[in-house]
Formats: sequence, C-alpha cells, structure tokens
Amino acid sequence: MTPLWLLHGFLGAPASWAGVLEHLARPARATWLFGHGAPPREVPRDFWAAVDALAAEMSEPALVVGYSMGGRLALGLACRYPERVRGVVAIGARLGLDEAARCARIGWEESLARKLEREGLPSFVEAWEKLPLFASQAALPAAKLAAQRAVRLGHDASALARCLRALGTGRMPRLALAPHAIVVRGELDPGAEEAPLPDRTLAGVGHNPLIEAPETLARLLDTELRTLENPT
Repeated sequence: MTPLWLLHGFLGAPASWAGVLEHLARPARATWLFGHGAPPREVPRDFWAAVDALAAEMSEPALVVGYSMGGRLALGLACRYPERVRGVVAIGARLGLDEAARCARIGWEESLARKLEREGLPSFVEAWEKLPLFASQAALPAAKLAAQRAVRLGHDASALARCLRALGTGRMPRLALAPHAIVVRGELDPGAEEAPLPDRTLAGVGHNPLIEAPETLARLLDTELRTLENPT
C-alpha cells in the first residue's frame, strides 16, 4: 500500500486528523508543519523551500492529503515533485491569488502576524475563531470546539507569525493544478470563490471537514486515494 501523508492547516496539528483517522481504512503519517508544535518546527524562507523540505522527508513515493495551508503545500509537492507524489487530495486549498488579491492578502496576513507578536496567542485565537471562515462550526459540540481550541493554543506565537510571513496564502506562487490532484471543499466554505473548482464538494460542510464531518471525509478519501493509487 502506498504511504499516506497528512498535512494539517494553520493553527492545527497532527492531532487535527484524529477524527478522520478513526474512520480511514489505511494507515497514515500526520506530520507537523512549519512554525507549529512545541518546540515549533523551523520555518523555511518561503513556500518552495517548505515544499522542498517536505519532499526531502519522502523516502518513497507517497500519497498526500492536505487541509488549507497543508493543502496548498500538498499542491506544491504535486507540481514540483511529481515523481515522489503519487497523488494529492487538497481540502479547502487555493492555487494562489492574482496580483491585486495577493497584495491585499499579504497586508492582511502581516496584520495577523503583528497581532500575534503584540497581543499573544490567546487573543489571536479568540479573534481567529470569529472569522466568517469558521461560522459553520457554531453548531458543533462544545467539547469538540474546546479540543480544537486547545490544539490552537499549543503553539508559539512568534513562530506562527514567521509562518504567516513565509507561507501565508499571499506569499505562495500561483500554481497549476497537477493532473494527479483532487480538490475537495465544503459546500459552505466562504473562501470557495478563491479556490480552484472542486472535484468533490461535501454537502452541508464548511471550511474544515476534519472537525465538521470527519467520517464523511474519511469515506471520500478512501475512495479517492484508491483511484489515485490505481489509475485506469
């Protein structure tokens, strides 16, 4: 069976995949992304350096599933290292922005980085969770949201600021969608207009299916990964 790598999103962790892994029919390696963890993983200088660092860890061809920031890096892996990546499933991820949108996004991400440095992580997380991007999570059980918040608070504020400045959406290049990449997004994801057209849409789900619909996402991944592993 082809190895499977899982890449979490910004403010996430390998544990963010726990609900999906409970239902996934294959083993997987969920790895820490740059600027995350305690102590935090070193942040590369830019998007392609991060892609290169991930590729260097692949001792054999693998399938890669990434969510949000992890999805963008997964798409970068598929573009830059097609010989190492058998297939990619990118969840809630973008291919990059046009120049005008990129400039605006860099400005916004810089304001987030400064907020992290100035106010610290608890204040940042409180504001982050109020973004429209996560509005669909309002009906989730309190215990599930508390567990997610605990993961978000388990990082280092200065490392996350460096992550935003190096790997934020505004800093990534505009990518071409690799032929062996599948794009998945939630029907209620408010960032959908800035993402590539999806191959699969999860009904009634927002930006983060990992917490909103882990069993549904696992079933979809089992199907799509088999197709990527054994193309006709």
